[in-house]
Amino acid sequence: MVSGDVQLVVKAGPFGEGSGGHSHSDVLSLTARAGGREVLIDPGTFTYVADPVERNRFRGSGAHNTVRIDGRDQAVPGGPFRWNDKPAVSVRQWATRPDRDYLDASCGYAGFTHRRRVAF
Repeated sequence: MVSGDVQLVVKAGPFGEGSGGHSHSDVLSLTARAGGREVLIDPGTFTYVADPVERNRFRGSGAHNTVRIDGRDQAVPGGPFRWNDKPAVSVRQWATRPDRDYLDASCGYAGFTHRRRVAF
């Protein structure tokens, strides 16, 4: 979503194919930039195998601009390149016009549903 020099990206797609090994637990996360300044960021990977605790922290839901319910990530790490119990993702509505973008999407995991609506 773009307006002038402001950009907003919402991740509203599922984890990657198969084990989702290169995915992050970041469904419905936001990143934002205003001009040349990053306002909300994705922290990246940090490491692949050197430090398993930090790897899981950087790819977990808590490191992204999304919701954790009861301290849970959206999926369960199954090693450095695998996710178990991946969430269900649904885009309920997506509309874009020159003057307004709107997204209504949901992420279901661990018996919960996180729903995010963004009007920009």
